[in-house]
Parts: sequence; C-alpha cells; structure tokens
Amino acid sequence: MYYFESKEKKTRYLYEGWFVNGRLHGYGSWVRQDKQRYTGDFVDGLKTGYGKYSWPSGAWQEGSWIDGLMNGKGEYHYADGDKYVGEWLDDQKHGEGEFLYADSSKLQGSWVKNSMEGEFKYYSKSDAAEPEIRVYKGNKRVTEKSKEVQEEVKLQAVDAEEMEGEEFFLKRIDITPPSSPRLVPTSSEPSIAQ
Repeated sequence: MYYFESKEKKTRYLYEGWFVNGRLHGYGSWVRQDKQRYTGDFVDGLKTGYGKYSWPSGAWQEGSWIDGLMNGKGEYHYADGDKYVGEWLDDQKHGEGEFLYADSSKLQGSWVKNSMEGEFKYYSKSDAAEPEIRVYKGNKRVTEKSKEVQEEVKLQAVDAEEMEGEEFFLKRIDITPPSSPRLVPTSSEPSIAQ
C-alpha cells in the first residue's frame, strides 16, 4: 500500500497496485480521503482501460476509460436506483444509450454531449411491449400538446422541371422544459468529471 497526495496537495490517496517509473501503471485501486474509490487499469498515472469509480453516496460508474475520462461503453448507477447504460465520450453520455429508471421503465435513444437529441423510445413499467415515441431537442421534450397543434404547410416546388410533383412539409414544434432523466448527479453525488 502506498500513500500519496495530488500535485495541488488538496487530495490524499491510499493506493494498492502497480507502478512503472514512479507512476500508477497496470491494475490498481485507490481510495481518496473523501471515500471516493477507483479500481481498475491505469496507464501513466491516469485511469485508462476498464475500471469502476464509486462515491460514498452509493452512486458508481463502470466501463472503459481513456486518459482519466469515461470513453466507450459504460454505465452510471445513481444512488436512487436509476442508471444509464451506453456510450460515453470524455465523461459525457454520447451515442446510443438506455436510461433505466428504478421503477423498471426505460428510455432508449441517442445522446450528444450529455444532451438528449432526436427520437427516444419510452417503455413504461406497465407496458414494456409497445414503446411511446418521444422527441427531444437539447434535453427538452417536445410535448404531446405541441404535436396536436402542429401546422402543416404545403409548399409547391418553384422549379417544376427539377422538382416535378414533389411536395414539402413544414411543421411547427413547440419545446417545453424537460421531463427527462437526470443528466448530472444530484448535489449528493459529485460530478463524474474528476
């Protein structure tokens, strides 16, 4: 077991594992003075490879790491039982993923830098067979009411030779505040970007 401090001397660690040239390298485990814990692979002192990071609140994150950040496939488990399973880029939900609620309902779709974008399939806990399609833009859900008041406007192509017979539609979409899964930890769960 080894004891060390961060360069800023603000955080103390207790480490057990491999070193190469004085740096954490290979498989190891550290615990910070605030009880945050990481167990997994290191390269040149950074979390790189597969590992698990946990907080005293009960929240934890597990998956692939590159240069100290979650990248690739991984999951984040909230202390209340909710969890996200999917793709990550630089410690942010990015790509295809699934948010599973503690009540057994789930939401599947694509995230872009922690932002829900496009169509998501929502499966309620009572009827998992037929999903409800929900549309998100910038973490904001397009409401059911706005779908009812969408206006369709037909536009005829101006250049009849180029666009002969084609019609175009514009739709008005109202955006309301999100009723979406949490995208950042609660105040009792530290940020995952450590």
